Amino acid sequence: METKEIKQILQNYFNGKSSLEDEKKLGAYFQSPNVAEELAEYADFFGGISELTGEVDDSQIEEDVMDFILENEHKEK
Repeated sequence: METKEIKQILQNYFNGKSSLEDEKKLGAYFQSPNVAEELAEYADFFGGISELTGEVDDSQIEEDVMDFILENEHKEK
């Protein structure tokens, strides 16, 4: 993928105008060994996002949120 195209997708991403397909392209690009040197600063960012989205356990999130709410209710009382 050309650097120019990645820059355009990045611009759309940071402006909140990217599609899910664009975001997948960014994730794949920044995980590849062919990242342009001028865009290397984004590799960790998109690598981290890809890592987080791959390991989401919805049932655990719900439980963690409820635990957090209950703990904070108790502290406020």
